[in-house]
Amino acid sequence: MGPTLHDLSNSRQQTTGPDSLDGVPVNIRLDYVTNSIVRDISSYNSKQFHIHALGCQNLTFDHVTIKAPQNSPNTDGIHIGRSTKINVINSQISIGDDCVSIGDGSRDMLIQGVNCGPGHGISIGSLGMYQNEQPVSRVRVIGCNLTNTSNGVRIKTWPDSYPRSAADFLFENIIINNVDTPIIVDQGYCPWNVCKPEIPSKVKISNVSFKNLRGTSARKSAVVLVCSSSLPCENVELRDIDLRYNGKDGPANSRCVNVNPIIAGYENPPPSLGTVRKIWLRRNDVVHGGVFVHPNVLKKVNWDASIAKKQGWMGFGVLVRDEKGIVITAECKTLLGCRDPSVAEARAALMAIYMCKDLRLRQVHLERDTQVVVSAVNCSMTDWSRMELLVGDIKRELRSVFSPMADDLCWKGRQPCGTYTIQSSNDECYGSTMAC
Repeated sequence: MGPTLHDLSNSRQQTTGPDSLDGVPVNIRLDYVTNSIVRDISSYNSKQFHIHALGCQNLTFDHVTIKAPQNSPNTDGIHIGRSTKINVINSQISIGDDCVSIGDGSRDMLIQGVNCGPGHGISIGSLGMYQNEQPVSRVRVIGCNLTNTSNGVRIKTWPDSYPRSAADFLFENIIINNVDTPIIVDQGYCPWNVCKPEIPSKVKISNVSFKNLRGTSARKSAVVLVCSSSLPCENVELRDIDLRYNGKDGPANSRCVNVNPIIAGYENPPPSLGTVRKIWLRRNDVVHGGVFVHPNVLKKVNWDASIAKKQGWMGFGVLVRDEKGIVITAECKTLLGCRDPSVAEARAALMAIYMCKDLRLRQVHLERDTQVVVSAVNCSMTDWSRMELLVGDIKRELRSVFSPMADDLCWKGRQPCGTYTIQSSNDECYGSTMAC
């Protein structure tokens, strides 16, 4: 018996180029279709893409069911290229590649109410591989569910690409269930090793919002934003992200390269603090002549939050100093849409703890406005659920960083009273002291 078509596809690893499977049929191909609706159809076990829409305008896919084996490569559910005003709504897609993939030249796309999984998630791209590609803009992915996929929502561009732009993307109200990497921007996409990864992508990504994505990550790195070193991503927003990872190697984390995302609302995992580590290492090189000296003596961490009433946003800053009072590193963030000072103070406290972890500090004295955070727990708030999550994260991270008895809190009445002490096994105090 000879090999199956999917075996051949795995050996060739691509669908375009000299070794491609261009002759393999697509189940449904729609070229230059306008003002139409495709409703209540099913596609099973396609040899390549299930549905391929090219050059279409004002086309809706409604209640479409697509299925293929999880290990079947290149079986994208719906691939859209060079089309305008395309809607994919209320559909079920379980395949071996992208549930929905959006190629170059696509504008005004709506992906809504799609249940995706297994598969590779919902993707914009890959972009930048070919010279005649056109820009991609105004894509909305709203109210979708992703389950057991290798990626969640993704933007991917090739390194050493042709100059292009990709802008105005919204990913909102998405439920994540056991997804390997729920949020990913990959500007070094090179799956078949047919590129020059050392040459950065020339696709400019801008105006991207990830809002209210919640659920579970199958891997520790739940948020990965790797942008081009020659054209860093601009105006990327992470708002109200809650992605939990329950692995033995600790809570979820994020990675941000060549991008400074705007943080708004609640965020788990926290933003990447790679820059904090870099600042410390650079200072270490200057002070100690290139010989790394671990910061193992007592450090002081100050934090504070502020509100700009006219502008309608809040922010906070964290400062880490050594035993001589010299600044080791600092971090500040803007919180768009935040109106509660207590939430901002709690976010500042959590950021301070994350910075301690990033610097691998073990003995830290925390000061400044801890009272506000504690009193917020005992007082009525406009958004208790958000504060409850933040306080839970603070306790959990304190346990993981300092091995403390973080529940030994002396809070009486509506105001903090006594001392919040965090103790290790040798009874050294690593915590924050608060007077009544």
